Amino acid sequence: MKAGERRARIDDRAGIWTPDDVRLRLEEAGQTLMALPIPKGAFPRDVRSNWPDVVRGYEDAFVALVGASDAVLQDHAYHQNRVRVTPSAAAVGRMDEALDWLWRIEDERKRRLCLCRALVHPVSGRNVVSYRKLGRMFGLHHDTMRAWHDRALAEIAKGLTKEKIPKNNIRTRRRPEIEGRIG
Repeated sequence: MKAGERRARIDDRAGIWTPDDVRLRLEEAGQTLMALPIPKGAFPRDVRSNWPDVVRGYEDAFVALVGASDAVLQDHAYHQNRVRVTPSAAAVGRMDEALDWLWRIEDERKRRLCLCRALVHPVSGRNVVSYRKLGRMFGLHHDTMRAWHDRALAEIAKGLTKEKIPKNNIRTRRRPEIEGRIG
């Protein structure tokens, strides 16, 4: 057993939170949040635009110009299907717990930074917002964003360790899919 593994096991038993533990739990929460379905009727129906629909590909242009039949539209929709991942109830519970940790960060900008960095695509497992994009959003350098994120994670980890919050259900690596059913 290597020294790093031994230390990790001691930290797990002692309930000592590390910034990496917090990052993993926040990313799992963001992944679960991104996978939650948006219910029908969640957006107002009255919001409309007089602009024409955006043409995304030649198939869309063909369907718009020809006024295709229902069979052609169904075939077109069949090829546009996406993989949907539905999170389990346990994953939603862990998400609620982890997102509540963000209130431990006093600075609102760092809190927003952590929330943006926690958003992980449920299928690809990649962060949705990069440090460079955050730097442009905040008007700061991306290395500053990374340092702020590290400090905020350390602040959360310190608070969790101080309050003796148990470390359970922490994943050791990021998986492309979250637990639950695919359908």
